[in-house]
Amino acid sequence: MSRDTSPHPHDTEILDLVNSSDEVIGQIPRSSFPHRAPHGAYIRVVDCFLRNSSGELWIPRRSHTKKLAPGALDYSMGEHVTTGESYEDAALRGFTEELNLTITPSDLTLLTKIPPTPTKPFFQALYLHTTDTTPHYNEADFIEAHWLTPQALHTLITSGTPTKPSLPSTLTHYLSLAHP
Repeated sequence: MSRDTSPHPHDTEILDLVNSSDEVIGQIPRSSFPHRAPHGAYIRVVDCFLRNSSGELWIPRRSHTKKLAPGALDYSMGEHVTTGESYEDAALRGFTEELNLTITPSDLTLLTKIPPTPTKPFFQALYLHTTDTTPHYNEADFIEAHWLTPQALHTLITSGTPTKPSLPSTLTHYLSLAHP
């Protein structure tokens, strides 16, 4: 049996390690987090929901080749924040890489910043982008997508549909916010 010896695609992606105050304390290759991170060190991520004028969220299904949650429901866009990058810069990059969309900072609304938890070792900036345009997503990232009401997404999650691990708790945060 042969072993795949090709480099891990995330070995060159370097992430900032941050403390509990979201202050940079070092860096780490993405492929080394969390198993080689010091205790009390976190990373940063951005996630975004696309919402149309009917209040529906554009929810894709992850590619089956993804290491984490293959074939599961996902955020409209999600990225790790790389070294030296702001949350907003990572979000703008994610729109280009995952959704083939070019947007500006004024197209994004920061809804909340969610701190780490024992089961979620990252700071998460949650953004909203309002649009009636259905993205032409990167097929390496997603295999399908649908516009769903937040309630329909909640029903899918509670009925056992696989999701990216942080999506259920983030949807709860989203539903608790007064929507802009």
